Amino acid sequence: MGYHESMFQEQDVHLPLFNGLLKEQIDQIKTIFRTCKFPQGQTIFEQGQNANYFYILLAGQVEIRYKPYDVPSLMVTHIHSGDVFGWSSILGHTKYTSSAVSLCECEVIYISHDDMRCLIKSSPEMGDILIDRMASGIAQHLKSTHSKVLTLIKKGL
Repeated sequence: MGYHESMFQEQDVHLPLFNGLLKEQIDQIKTIFRTCKFPQGQTIFEQGQNANYFYILLAGQVEIRYKPYDVPSLMVTHIHSGDVFGWSSILGHTKYTSSAVSLCECEVIYISHDDMRCLIKSSPEMGDILIDRMASGIAQHLKSTHSKVLTLIKKGL
């Protein structure tokens, strides 16, 4: 994936996704989340690539790009520390619907689609908590993304 991959660290607990979780719950999810760094200009995932991972940005900035069929790639939004991206993996899509590129050195925490499914099966309560919090992060970002997409469309017209 990137470089310097490692296990989930206790300092990552400050993220909104993990706020208020008990130590036992943190210990449970530490085994399935990973951290990774990407250098500046690194494509984290490509539009159309298999959607295997859901990401939370710990540090840096990521640009989300969408490539319509007949025009060059468009910048859709910027992801900042604490924001989520790679939603396709947990929304049931088999492919990413956009690309993500690191604008500077970035550090992310991520979970695979398969590990999330295993967590939901083994611990439905913990799975429900994470799904609810992931959905909140996605919903917040969709509000800002929606207005940016409308602006792009208006510029195109």
